[in-house]
Amino acid sequence: PGPHTDDMVKKLKERRDYSYKRLRQIEGITCNNPQGAFYLFPKIDFSEFTKWKDDKEFVIDLVKKTGVCTVYGSGFGDEYGKGHVRLTFLPDLEMLETVYNLLEDFLK
Repeated sequence: PGPHTDDMVKKLKERRDYSYKRLRQIEGITCNNPQGAFYLFPKIDFSEFTKWKDDKEFVIDLVKKTGVCTVYGSGFGDEYGKGHVRLTFLPDLEMLETVYNLLEDFLK
């Protein structure tokens, strides 16, 4: 480790913390704070958003209408992934803000 590594870790923690906070502000989404991954795995409350039958339909509609690309959680197995989406927090804060704004508007 050196200064570059320390700087990158600091940036990633900032992006993780921002992403976690921002996702929790979006109605109908719950999210755990990741402790060692470069992504978040928020749960979408599909009882509240009935225009999508599942997470796969949701991510397809999201990318078609907003350009925001996520991975549907059920692709990682129904037991833990069903109803979730996978989002990375590697982009810079400006891009993350844009993504979360698009996601929030999409859910309205």
